[in-house]
Formats: sequence, structure tokens, C-alpha cells
Amino acid sequence: MEKILKYVNHHFGSEAKVIKTDLARKPKSILSDVKKLDSKLQTADGKIDKAFLNYKRSYKEFMSLLSDVESANDNLEGDLVKILDAAQELGVDGRDIDGFKESADMVLKITKLVDRYKKLYPRV
Repeated sequence: MEKILKYVNHHFGSEAKVIKTDLARKPKSILSDVKKLDSKLQTADGKIDKAFLNYKRSYKEFMSLLSDVESANDNLEGDLVKILDAAQELGVDGRDIDGFKESADMVLKITKLVDRYKKLYPRV
């Protein structure tokens, strides 16, 4: 404020009227508002960090489960192939064996689900 008064006196002479102007906002008021914003941001950061870490943990567990399911499903598919081979040696169509079609359909369903889930959720 003092610099402003010196500038006015220098350029307009000592006869210039000094007009006191209030600042639109006091710096302390601005500081208070900024501190509130900082507090809100810190709270939100804590929430999103917690949510992200939970997602990351859940994602890792889910991907591990998908891997286990995929492995077990591959084994079951192999068992179905063995049934087909054994039935063929006996001269029977393995697809006519009771429960074979339903089992093969479920194996295919699980394969598609695992592939879909792997693509569905973004990796972190």
C-alpha cells in the first residue's frame, strides 16, 4: 500500500487525494478458503486411494481365481476328449453318452466367460 501511495505522490504531486480502497477479499479470507479446499482434496485423495487399493487387491484375487478356473476347465475339456477317444475305440459316438453334450456346453461356457472377464476389467 505504501508503494502505491509513493507512486501516486510522485506522479500526481502531493496534492493528489489519497483514496483508500478496500481489497475485494482479505488474504486471510483467501487463505482460509484455500485451506478448506486443501482439506477437501486430502479427504477425497484418501478415499480414492483406499478404493483403488481395494480394487487392486480384488482384481489380483479375481485374476488368480480366473487362472485357477481356466486351468481346471482345460483339464475337464481334456477329460471330454478322452471320453470321445475311448468311445470311438468302442465304435460309439461319444457325443451320444448321457451328460456329454451338457458337459461340453458348460466347458465352452466357462471358456467364454473366462475370456470375457479377462478383457472386461482393466488391468492395474
